[in-house]
Amino acid sequence: MTALASVRLSRQHDDEIRMFEAAVLDWDDVLECHLVTGPRDYMLKVMCGGLEDYERFIKDKIAKLKCVETIETSFVMNTIKTRRI
Repeated sequence: MTALASVRLSRQHDDEIRMFEAAVLDWDDVLECHLVTGPRDYMLKVMCGGLEDYERFIKDKIAKLKCVETIETSFVMNTIKTRRI
């Protein structure tokens, strides 16, 4: 199962940015992490075995970071196109 998680940090201070990015680099579940514009700070592409695995990922990893304010998730139902450059 693929999840697309948008994450907003509580503040965009250097220490919180470094904390979040360092944590993401250690998480094997995260296939991609993008710093984005708009109301969220990061978009993560997360691969998990199912809803229970994703719930565990959120509880054990993202939610434990004090710098994270909100997490919004969409689940990929079907991939219509994938293009590699």
